[in-house]
Amino acid sequence: MPLLGFGQNCQYNEVVLQLNTGVWASELSWSVTDSSGNLIDSTSQTYADSTIYYDTICLLNGCYYFNMLDTYGDGWNGGSFNLIDSSNSILAYGSLPAGMFSDSIPFCIPVPPPTPCNYNLLTLQLTTGTWASEVSWSITDTLGNLIDSTNQLYQDNTTYHIDVCILNGCYDFNMFDTYGDGWQGGSYVIVDSLSNVISSGNLQGSYTFGSNIFSINSSACPVLGCTLPFAVNYNPSATADDTTCTFLSDNVNLLFNWADTSLPTNGLGGSYTDVYGIAINGGEYAVIGSTMGTHIIDVTNPTQSYEAAFVPGAQQYNVTHRDFFHMDHYLYGVCDQGTSTLQIIDISNLPNSVNVVYDSDSLISTSHNMFIDTLNKKLYSTNGDVLDISNPISPSFLFNMGFSCHDLYVDNDTGYFNCGGNGLQIYEMTTNSPQYVGSLTSYPHQGGNHS
Repeated sequence: MPLLGFGQNCQYNEVVLQLNTGVWASELSWSVTDSSGNLIDSTSQTYADSTIYYDTICLLNGCYYFNMLDTYGDGWNGGSFNLIDSSNSILAYGSLPAGMFSDSIPFCIPVPPPTPCNYNLLTLQLTTGTWASEVSWSITDTLGNLIDSTNQLYQDNTTYHIDVCILNGCYDFNMFDTYGDGWQGGSYVIVDSLSNVISSGNLQGSYTFGSNIFSINSSACPVLGCTLPFAVNYNPSATADDTTCTFLSDNVNLLFNWADTSLPTNGLGGSYTDVYGIAINGGEYAVIGSTMGTHIIDVTNPTQSYEAAFVPGAQQYNVTHRDFFHMDHYLYGVCDQGTSTLQIIDISNLPNSVNVVYDSDSLISTSHNMFIDTLNKKLYSTNGDVLDISNPISPSFLFNMGFSCHDLYVDNDTGYFNCGGNGLQIYEMTTNSPQYVGSLTSYPHQGGNHS
């Protein structure tokens, strides 16, 4: 079987670029430059969404940069690339992360041999879960100097082994997630040449970043733990606080606890995905999302709370995000995984029963969150779609914002959008052509924020 893309009239090294586009592919472009910044090759093509392209590049021996560009500045939105040499070996691969206009990945021809390690040779075993393309990592020393990192685009549910050469000392293993929802079942283990575990862990919850300290033949590393003496988990041996301190509640009493132990767990190790509150017909109800659907708990008499209704979700089992909002006597629900739908549930007969009056993916399939402007009767999805719900059980498409976000809030047609790496974006929504008002692109703990 001939090697794909080779055989053209090149007197040097033929390299095939495999470009896999995602959404908004018309925004992306690329170039190849040498180590002095001279342009070697580039594209003038307008790409189509969700398509694979092949391009042959002729290169001399040497080292180069593959430069990824995006005109909108929100990354390649699921796109990626591979550079393949004439022996079908991958020279470089990767993707442009969300919130970036450009990034570069170095590669050399021929591939240089591995550099021998004269210090401590460690092996990083990285096991991915779902949404692995959002995962990256780095190792830094106590001064913040970069020791090693990745430029690889990882595949779901795969184990990788990476060698790391490192001096004696204290280090941080830093975990990143571009979407801000953790590593979705992924984890890591660092072992030494004798297979001793040096460090292990994962990035859980709704976080874009986490870090673990580890040491190599050093006793000077800080001991992490709770350093507050009045906390219930105070660790007198700790020399650095790890933010895990827990405290006894003041003036708070637990009245009831609802749980369904039959629910399956998701990739984050949990069964529940969101909680929302509704008051209707003189009663109070907690709406709880789970891996299987929507649970409506009657909490009118808190000590005797019970599940009044359950609505199965279109997508079940491996679900980590559902979101709810209500208008009048209708509850709206979305899900961010799999083959999902927008569900509209008539709750006017609570606590006796509920009725699903709309369940379709024709307008919204997946959405991380949503918000309903009840004054103007518009439903906003984090995938950018805006729906008219003036007829609450028959929504219709109005327009798309042109960008996605992690969470949003709309107050009388002014929309506040948390867009991860692009920060807080503010738009006036009085027409079907949103008008940009302003933005806050840098602030503490920026990322996949809620609320």
